[in-house]
Amino acid sequence: MRRMKPTSENNNDVCLLKNEMRKQMFLAKQAISNTEMLEQSSLLCDQLEKTDFWSSSKTVLLYSNLNKEISVNQLIERGLKIKKNIALPRYDLNNKNYTACIISALKDLVIGRYNIMEPSINCPQVDINQLDLVIVPGVAFDHIGGRLGRGGGYYDRFLKKLNATFCGVCFREQVVHKTPQDSHDIKMDFTMTPDGKLDFDLI
Repeated sequence: MRRMKPTSENNNDVCLLKNEMRKQMFLAKQAISNTEMLEQSSLLCDQLEKTDFWSSSKTVLLYSNLNKEISVNQLIERGLKIKKNIALPRYDLNNKNYTACIISALKDLVIGRYNIMEPSINCPQVDINQLDLVIVPGVAFDHIGGRLGRGGGYYDRFLKKLNATFCGVCFREQVVHKTPQDSHDIKMDFTMTPDGKLDFDLI
C-alpha cells in the first residue's frame, strides 16, 4: 500500500488546503472548452498507449469520466481490441464499497451511483489481486506522485486495497506544484498528461 510522507500541516490545515485547491481546479477546468477537452483526452490516451506499463499489463482498471474530466474511452476500446482484460469500478450498494468488473464493450456500462457509468450487474467481478494497472482520475496532480481526489473518499478507500501500478491522468491545467497531502493519501507511480509522463522529483 502506498502512502505519502506525512506533512507538517495538521489535518485541519490540510483539509482546508485541499478544499481551496478543489475550488481552484474547478475554475481552471471550467475554462477548458469541450473541443480542447476531447483533444487533450485523445492525446493523453495516445501517450499512455506508448508506455511500457500499458503494454505489459494484462488486466487494467479504467473508469467512466465525469463532466470536465479526462475521457479514457479511447483506451477502453483499444484495450478491448487487443484482448486486454478491461475492468471498471462498480459500486456495491449492499456493502457500500467498489468492486472491479470486467466488460467486453462500452455497451456493458449502465448508469450507476451519482449518474456515473459503471459495469452492469451481469459483468463478472475480477479479483483485485489480478489488476496490473489502474488508471486513476483526480482533481489535481503534482511532480512527486501526489494526487488530490474529489473528497468523497469512497474511491480512495477502494484504491487503498489494490496492489497494482497506479497511473494518474489529467489535463495540463490540473498539474500543480504541490498537492496538499496527509499520511493516508496514496501516491501515484506515474502521472500522464497530454504531453506525456510527468517527471517525478526524487523524494
